Amino acid sequence: MSSDDATRQDRGSALKASRIHTVFVLAAALAMIPMAAQADDGGSRSEDTAIERALVRIESGSWKQADLDLIRSNPELAAVLVDPSVVEDPIIESGDLDETATFATFSLAEPSVVAAVATSCKWVGVAYKQTTFLGDTAYWWHHRVEWCYDGSKVTTWVTRYDYTTNKLSTYYIRDLVVNQQGGVGTSSAWSHMSRAIENCVAKYGCIGEYTPWSKITVSKTGGYSYVGGLS
Repeated sequence: MSSDDATRQDRGSALKASRIHTVFVLAAALAMIPMAAQADDGGSRSEDTAIERALVRIESGSWKQADLDLIRSNPELAAVLVDPSVVEDPIIESGDLDETATFATFSLAEPSVVAAVATSCKWVGVAYKQTTFLGDTAYWWHHRVEWCYDGSKVTTWVTRYDYTTNKLSTYYIRDLVVNQQGGVGTSSAWSHMSRAIENCVAKYGCIGEYTPWSKITVSKTGGYSYVGGLS
């Protein structure tokens, strides 16, 4: 295993451990709620407990349709929580650095490859969207690279970075989980990025953490390919 693979594995394991810890802490807190207290508060307390348990299952990936229906019935949560049953295809943008971009949409199911006519420098961006229970945009996450090439090798990165747009106010941008690159000086180079994004709502606390990622590979003739996803 290379050092880059080991680093990615360590970071992925740490993120997974953090998520599991969050889920178990919330589950433990729910288990400590006395049944008498639930009875004293009547239906409202029971409903809150049901919602909290649904949030635990959604965060852990073990949700059922009844959990989704319950969240949709709560306008406050439905407006800001990502619907895990909705998978959006990414948007791919590309072009020469000094020309108008060309646009295309590709499926998440397969890595996509696009050939390009050789020029000196190009850019490409991959954008992933997540959607709330109401069908609105929770956030867009973008990974963009700019590179130069001479027909025999990728000569340099001009820049490579990530950013978010159209983000709801409950979403908070956390650290980069992965920020790696390689291959400059050879026939192809790659940029791999993943960002942690957390959704925190005052009444319920932090109820979701997402890590969109993509790995863009660029070529000596201006072509590119990518893989990526949402988690």
